[in-house]
This record gives sequence, structure tokens and C-alpha cells, in this order.
Amino acid sequence: TSATTHGGIVVVVEVVVVVVFAGGDVVVLHLYRIIELAPRPEQCLPNRQP
Repeated sequence: TSATTHGGIVVVVEVVVVVVFAGGDVVVLHLYRIIELAPRPEQCLPNRQP
């Protein structure tokens, strides 16, 4: 899942871990890692062809 905010790119990675115990208990872990990439100046400007 990627979203564009204030010219930068924010990528959210979700990892779902399901743990099942011997007693029958199920635990679901949601791990989120947010990676924000800094915008590059050349990406903010339109490409000019000489």
C-alpha cells in the first residue's frame, strides 16, 4: 500500500503473524512498518526535453 503525501512517498508494510498455541488459543499479531522516502527534486519538476 503506497500513498503520496506532501510530495514524498510513504509505504506501509503490514505483516500478519498468526500464532496457534497447543491449548487452542490463537494470537494474531499485526506488525506495521512505515517507510517514508524523501522526495527527489527531479521528480517534482516536469521533464524538459531539449
